[in-house]
Amino acid sequence: MRILLISAHHPDARYLMKALLEASHSVEELDDVRDGVFAATEEAFDVIVLLADTPTDSKRLQDDVAVLRGVARDVVLLAVSDRLRPEDRTALLKLGADAGFERPVSFLEFNERMKRLLRMRSPRLFSRLSALDAETLTYAHDACRCKLTRHEYLMMECLLRAGEAAVPRDVLVRYVWPGKDDVNPSNLNLLASRLRSKIQSLGMRVRLVAVPSVGYSLVESAE
Repeated sequence: MRILLISAHHPDARYLMKALLEASHSVEELDDVRDGVFAATEEAFDVIVLLADTPTDSKRLQDDVAVLRGVARDVVLLAVSDRLRPEDRTALLKLGADAGFERPVSFLEFNERMKRLLRMRSPRLFSRLSALDAETLTYAHDACRCKLTRHEYLMMECLLRAGEAAVPRDVLVRYVWPGKDDVNPSNLNLLASRLRSKIQSLGMRVRLVAVPSVGYSLVESAE
């Protein structure tokens, strides 16, 4: 999943960021809601996670949820705070949050809830991504199963999200190497070449196609 994590340097943000990356998610981390609003209008995220930076400011958390839902209507929106009273949870849900969590957060539960909420909010997208297994880093198509590296997994996930549409190179780079600003363009070419070779060696009926001046797409083979 492509996840936007917004936190003003809360100590738990490091833990959550590490856990999300280890679970093979592509994560963009920002420390200001205004930057998060801009990012959400520029890129299609699957999930937005908002970590409250103060445990008692429930009104600010509610305001931030309302603003984010206003610009990102189709994403899974999760709010995390040190303290959430029943009335706080109710207000967050009414304002557009899909769920509210209290710290400390169990990551196993958090991750499963994210996946369940994505399946409910975006069933077509979830169906596309069901060919991937994040725990084993594998891609399944028909009777074939392809073992992937973490970078190959993220590239495949980014391509599957787009259906058979071409994904621009800059989008792929951000997805596969989140938070890295100095990725050599040739790294994507090498990654695509290795992934294409794996797919072809297994006889999978999909093709990884280079789209000139754009990027790459994943399409069903005719045979």
